[in-house]
Amino acid sequence: MEKNSIFKESKFEKTYLAGFHVLVIIFLGLLFVLNKEWLRPQFGEESFFTVVLGALPNFLGAIIGGALVVVFAFRLEKLKGHVLMIFSAIMISAFLIYEEKYPQFLASKVTDVYDIYASVLGAITLLIYYFILREFWERSKSKK
Repeated sequence: MEKNSIFKESKFEKTYLAGFHVLVIIFLGLLFVLNKEWLRPQFGEESFFTVVLGALPNFLGAIIGGALVVVFAFRLEKLKGHVLMIFSAIMISAFLIYEEKYPQFLASKVTDVYDIYASVLGAITLLIYYFILREFWERSKSKK
């Protein structure tokens, strides 16, 4: 581990990390519901926010779907966990892009390039989240 790591003073414990992860999933799920039920109906059809809020479910879907894999990635060795998360992010992006183009399971009726961008950005955000959380996890393991 690098001496210059920005996380070197971290005092997080495994239980706090697990609790934090659960809270993140709950928060994202609530944001998903809030977006669908309240935020999207508040804005008109010709608004910048309409585009952002319209693509938000794809962004959140990529993160929430991958957040479930994070639990399994932490049970693996560091390198294997990284490979699993990168593979998962690619597969989640591919599924959401395919689903955007050829809807079968989700509610998408029109192919929207912003939804595709949001899916890929969500998968990238998921990877960043995983790598930061993994750094905290490794720190907490080394303190015991």
